[in-house]
Amino acid sequence: MAKYKFASLRGSDFVIEGDNPQDAWAKLCEREKDNGTLWKTQDMFRNKNAVQKNKYKYLNSKDPNSPAYIEVK
Repeated sequence: MAKYKFASLRGSDFVIEGDNPQDAWAKLCEREKDNGTLWKTQDMFRNKNAVQKNKYKYLNSKDPNSPAYIEVK
């Protein structure tokens, strides 16, 4: 299983394992569902910056408002 990092507006980015980025996102949503923290992944300016400067990708390549992620090696 690979590790993925999802860009966060504040604090540490979210790191989670998954078979692919979509699986990791589903697991992250399950893990954080009661914490109220996933709003931090929905900031389009933070995500755009992560994509442009840190080689992240959008979870939905056709939607620049989707979460930004990168595979952690």
